[in-house]
Amino acid sequence: MFGQSSAALPGLEGANSPYPPHQAHRKEKGVYEIWPLIEAGEKAEDDVWQPLLERPAEESRHRLLARKIASRIRSWIGKRRLSEGKVVGPGDILILLRNRGRLFEAVLAELQAAHVPVAGADRLKLANNIAVLDLMALMQFCLLTEDDYSLACVLKSPFVPEPLDEDQLLALAAARGSATLWKRLVTAEDEASQENARWLVSRREAMRSERPFEFLSQTIVQRRAAILARLGSEASDAMNALLQAALDYETAETPSYPGFLRWFRSGESEVKRDMDQDSGGVRVMTIHGSKGLEAPIIILPVDVNAKPGGSGDQILMPELTGFGLFPFWYLSSRPLDSVPKWKERRKDAEREESHRLLYVALTRARDELYVCGCTSGDKARDDNWYDLVDQARPDGMREIWEEDVLAAYRLGNDPAAVREADGSNKHGTTLPDWFFREYRQTPERRSRIENEPYDKTAAARGAILHKLLQELPSTAPDGRLAFANRIAMKRGIEPALAEAIARLTLDERFQTLFGAHGLAEAPVSARLHGGKLLVEGRIDRLVLGENETIIIDYKSGTPRVIDESHDYALQLARYRAALEEARPGKPVRTALLWIDAPRLDWIGKDVLDRALAQLLASTTP
Repeated sequence: MFGQSSAALPGLEGANSPYPPHQAHRKEKGVYEIWPLIEAGEKAEDDVWQPLLERPAEESRHRLLARKIASRIRSWIGKRRLSEGKVVGPGDILILLRNRGRLFEAVLAELQAAHVPVAGADRLKLANNIAVLDLMALMQFCLLTEDDYSLACVLKSPFVPEPLDEDQLLALAAARGSATLWKRLVTAEDEASQENARWLVSRREAMRSERPFEFLSQTIVQRRAAILARLGSEASDAMNALLQAALDYETAETPSYPGFLRWFRSGESEVKRDMDQDSGGVRVMTIHGSKGLEAPIIILPVDVNAKPGGSGDQILMPELTGFGLFPFWYLSSRPLDSVPKWKERRKDAEREESHRLLYVALTRARDELYVCGCTSGDKARDDNWYDLVDQARPDGMREIWEEDVLAAYRLGNDPAAVREADGSNKHGTTLPDWFFREYRQTPERRSRIENEPYDKTAAARGAILHKLLQELPSTAPDGRLAFANRIAMKRGIEPALAEAIARLTLDERFQTLFGAHGLAEAPVSARLHGGKLLVEGRIDRLVLGENETIIIDYKSGTPRVIDESHDYALQLARYRAALEEARPGKPVRTALLWIDAPRLDWIGKDVLDRALAQLLASTTP
């Protein structure tokens, strides 16, 4: 990259360097890739009769590139290894950008949208942080209960015991006439509203005797786990900085809540976060902030049309004989012969500084380096980093194609994929056409379980837990606990239970069951044994292993002993018979996962044999 003929060499020590050339001491090879440029999407034609909210948004080049980065990272985490053999985790990845512009914000947004664990930005403005805004809204509401907007913000935040979603908030706020949102909340009869109202009353009472720092610290202590589960580690840094700001205010001013709100909103507080610590998430930061750091994987996104960020002002710093560097303000209306020469020198100095910054970015990588970029389609700026890197492509780089599309130029070995522990082959297993045929359950074939008393609350809770178990196996292992906590807070189930389920999917003993290639909610429909046995249903978790088949059925309630006459055993016997017919010669094992425990109980082969015999004896075609 920085060889003697490289255009990126000015500003760095080259042929005249007194130091010997660097010799790599590591034997294992790394990976160096250059991805093709991403071009901006075509702008959709405006339809003046189409509502604004329904018009398709223009896909900016920044958003498209950020989405590609997030997709690649998601495909790496937990699914491939570094050269040293370690499985890639979110904390191994560092994304470096030249400044905190649109591309910076787009990368953060797309990582979060893809459910990739992210440590957040290296700098954050307190006044823009969602956790800080929620705390300010809480304080504002406690001062003035008629402030409907502040209360609405608080009710959607993780600070209340039962956070509301958009639909719940709309149901609470709509058609209330002249009544305040607070009055509607305290008179609501549902338990969630009552729980939120009780908590808000307790915080209003606390405001009578606590200073701003005490009020904020007690609020954060009470709700810290829920806040971090929903907003991530960046919220922790922001809240700590807010507490420090409250202490600073109380040291300099007479403490009061209106005074603190006015004092805080009138200032501009920015926090520099320590990104060297292991936060467990993908780090996104500027190159200036990365000096002294390194990471196994570095991604360097470049906007080839963006301004490099030079001074651009009318102050020059020429070096004058006898004076050294001298500040000089030039006027366009009064040209001077020396000004063009001085401006060219400044441009050269900025170019050299840009090359040094590029060198810093490229040398942060310990194992793998990925350079990517985006363009608006217009002419790229001179000396942009992507072109410098692309023009200096070393010999030996090969083209990598994906579905007839050039995906990258790669130097080094292909990254090693993690071998699935269960040996399942998602794409290589072929099941008969009848196996996934659509079915329609008839009343006479329904299980006797449906005649038990129906508990609407328990059924809704069970559906949420089923959905959680369906999504967790496809989530990166490092992000499963955070994902489970977010679902728990959003859907109102116990965080401890959601976390226990997430840990069960991470347990080494159950990796065969919850590998990424298992099938969730697999429909099955079949007529077996000469039409005597009808099999219709959905298998909660189906693992098609190389040497065996595993069926997992999720059940709510208290774990119990299952004999051959129990409806659960009869259900699993039907499923086993269908899989034995679909995959002859492959043993089938079955289990019940009690999601409230959570506990996994394997059902013995003899129990299912007796259950199948009962079914065949009692069922007529």
